[in-house]
Amino acid sequence: MSGTVNIEHNYKNIKFKYEAKTTLNQILDEALIRFDLSKPEGPYALLYKDKPLSLSYSFRLLNLPQGAKLVLKKMDFSNKQVR
Repeated sequence: MSGTVNIEHNYKNIKFKYEAKTTLNQILDEALIRFDLSKPEGPYALLYKDKPLSLSYSFRLLNLPQGAKLVLKKMDFSNKQVR
């Protein structure tokens, strides 16, 4: 199973292709490169419907719809619950 996901950051959208075994952390790393960001600037999270997603799960386990729109955001995880 493969699919696509759209990631938005600062009103820019990029479409990413993934396989079922691809983790969200791999997509985050690729998104940081394509948006010209770096991890040392701060912790980044991928949000779906304004809720942060756990980066360790594969797409197969996340149950996201095909073509889901995720938002890349710099976050402080101190008060947020991760899905």
